[in-house]
Amino acid sequence: MRIKDSGRKYGTITILFHWVTAIVMIGMFILGYWMRTLDYYSPYYQSAPRIHESIGLLMFVFVPLFLFWRLGNRNPDDSHLKDYERLTAGIVKKLLYLLMLMLLVSGYLLSTIGDTPVQLFNWFTIPAFITIDESKLLVGKIHEYFAYILMLFAAIHGAAALKHHFIDKDDTLARMLPNLNPKDIQETTKKEDK
Repeated sequence: MRIKDSGRKYGTITILFHWVTAIVMIGMFILGYWMRTLDYYSPYYQSAPRIHESIGLLMFVFVPLFLFWRLGNRNPDDSHLKDYERLTAGIVKKLLYLLMLMLLVSGYLLSTIGDTPVQLFNWFTIPAFITIDESKLLVGKIHEYFAYILMLFAAIHGAAALKHHFIDKDDTLARMLPNLNPKDIQETTKKEDK
């Protein structure tokens, strides 16, 4: 398996970045949604937000690394896509990257309102480098809406990948799966068409 992306397939590092980011962001959404159901007497009332904040801080490093990696690598050939598919795929990917960054920034601002430092898994404390005096409720709502919008675009992105795989029978999804060779998809499709 290649480390860097090629004209046929994404490389190992891109695939790793993609799936770790997807799993963590979906997991963070589920954790954040569940946290809203906790009352003061829940044993997780204090710990769940700290876990959410700590993972968010790690993603504050991970997501920009992912973006820098993507900028330094070419995309596999997408000439098999229709013009509108190529355009919408590019827009949705850019919106996903932008929404992830906005979600991370709004989460950090939410955690540091009132110049409150953030703990990273009780390993060490990160001071509030940027602080705002806005209402915690307002910033929390902004963070929440970014999360819902991100999940909407992630669902669109996932649905499009599945459409390419199962309906169009092309190698779009195979290029982002670690153990599936795009050539295997083409050969399977040819056999099914006979």
